[in-house]
Amino acid sequence: MLFNIKNPVVCASIIIGNQMIGCGLGVIEDETVGLFDIYINENFRRMSYGTLICRSIIEESKRYHVKRAYLQVASVNENAKRLYKSMGFEKDYTYWYRVKESS
Repeated sequence: MLFNIKNPVVCASIIIGNQMIGCGLGVIEDETVGLFDIYINENFRRMSYGTLICRSIIEESKRYHVKRAYLQVASVNENAKRLYKSMGFEKDYTYWYRVKESS
């Protein structure tokens, strides 16, 4: 799926020792970057690495004249919601996934 992205992409990762402890992806469209797949290893959460990943992606995106950023977060992911709120992100809207069960 990632190979099908046609827009510019910015990636960031954090490696400590020989272990990648966090990573994230930014996809640029027009003057906006979407932050996707922000992940920090459980043992390294709440140490500002998530903020560092997001800020790195946003900063690098400015080379593409990006002026805005957005992301999606599951409503039950309280830790991520606190992180993004601390970075200045605000809730814009809510949506639902729907699944049809097979018979």
